[in-house]
Parts: sequence; structure tokens; C-alpha cells
Amino acid sequence: HVEKLNITNLENLEIINPIESPQFKDYCSVFYKERQRKGLPKQHAKEMMERKLYFGSMMVKQGDADGMITGLDQTYSEAFKPIIRVLGGKADTKASGVVILTFKNKVVFLADCTLQKNPSAEDLVDIAANTTELYRRLIHKEPRVAFLSYSSFGASRDPEVMKVSKAVKLTKAKFPDLIVDGEMQADVAVNNELLKSLYDFSTLDKSADILIFPDLSSANISYKLLRQLGEATPVGPILTPMDYPINILQQTASVEEIISMSHLTAIISQHSKEKK
Repeated sequence: HVEKLNITNLENLEIINPIESPQFKDYCSVFYKERQRKGLPKQHAKEMMERKLYFGSMMVKQGDADGMITGLDQTYSEAFKPIIRVLGGKADTKASGVVILTFKNKVVFLADCTLQKNPSAEDLVDIAANTTELYRRLIHKEPRVAFLSYSSFGASRDPEVMKVSKAVKLTKAKFPDLIVDGEMQADVAVNNELLKSLYDFSTLDKSADILIFPDLSSANISYKLLRQLGEATPVGPILTPMDYPINILQQTASVEEIISMSHLTAIISQHSKEKK
């Protein structure tokens, strides 16, 4: 494959066999110390670190690699578990997966597309906050955030709708400077003319840049349909909030998506270094 692609600058490419690496014993020791009071026997720590995802995650954590992408040869959940075990998550929030869809004239962030099956109102607030932080880091602009539902602005009192309505109120209270509104239907969120003609009281002055979905099913189905039928170029899912530049590809990712994710992971890595 390398010869067919005419790639000739791989002389300095290092291929690492975990168990033969000089860092292997140190990685095992670090992993064991962090997990020994979470039910991990010492021998199991060694066995896990022999696996590429555990070892690669530890390389990033220890600063021996700038970033990592994975996912083509396992399901999303199979790839996520080793990463979160090695890196851990932020104690005050749950991880979520953000998908960036690039259209001809617009970029839209969708969340949570991969992890939280039925997030609470409080979880939706965290998802919105983490997605907003990612948007600001990558796009360098203030986003418009829409919380989605099958109903708009109190038309339904269904508990699932009220969950989203509560999330909007909590978000506005916690982040008063954020341009956010909802609950609203998806077509209203992305069509500003429709929004203003039906709901001229909305605080969104333009169509939404970030779409927060009420549950995993609606988010995942939507982004995959848009990817196949909407002429949108996807990047992601991108893990948030993570302190390390590690991302998981979908098993169906194209070559273009792999390249885009590699580029994005490199950008996140650079931002992380500048932040530190």
C-alpha cells in the first residue's frame, strides 16, 4: 500500500511493540497505582498494558505521544473503555461525543452522538457547555446553541420535552452570556427565517451553530443520515471534555474522515500544549 501511494518519507517512522518498549514497565506501574484500589490486580495491569489501546492511551498521558486516534477495528464502546480507564474523566462531568458536520456554507456541531443514552437535564447542560468550549477552541467564534426536541417552546408538556426545557433554563442561568434557546424543533433551529416568522421572541439571532439532542438515539440517527444523504462532511465524534487529544473513529469512517480526524486531533494537541 505504501508503494502504491508513493509514500517515501517513512524511514524515521517508529513502530512500537508495547511489551518490547523501554516504557512498558513504567506504564504498568503507573496504571497499577492508579487502578489498584479500583479492583485491578497487578497481573491484570500488565496484561492490559500489552494491548495497543491501553498502551497508546498511556503514551499520550505520559507525554510520549502528542495524540491518538483509533476505532476502525472495534466498536465505539470497546475503544472508549480502555481510554477512559487510563486517562480518567473530569470528576464533575460525563464524557460526550461531538460530531462536526461541514456543509457548503456552514459548520454545525452535534452532541451527544455517541455516549450518553438518556442524559438528564443537568447532563444536557454539561454537554452544551463542553461542546461550546470545543467550538470556541476550533472556530474562534461565539456559537448559537439550540436545544432540540419534537416540540417548540412549551407546545408539549411531555416529560421528555420538559427535560429539555429545564436544561435550557439551567444553561441560561449558569452561562448568562451564552446565546442559547429551546426547546425547539430541528428545522426551526437551523432555519433562521422560519425561527423568526414563528417565534420572533427567540434569543437566537441566527441559525444555530450547536445542536444539543435530547438523547443518544436522535443524535446518532440524525448525524448518520446527514452524513449519507445531506452532502455533509463529518469530523468526529470528538470526545469532550478530555484533557488529552484522543479521538475514536467510527468503524465506517472513510479515508477523508480519517485524515480530517488526524488533522483535528493534531490541532487539539497543539491547543492543549498552549493551554498548559
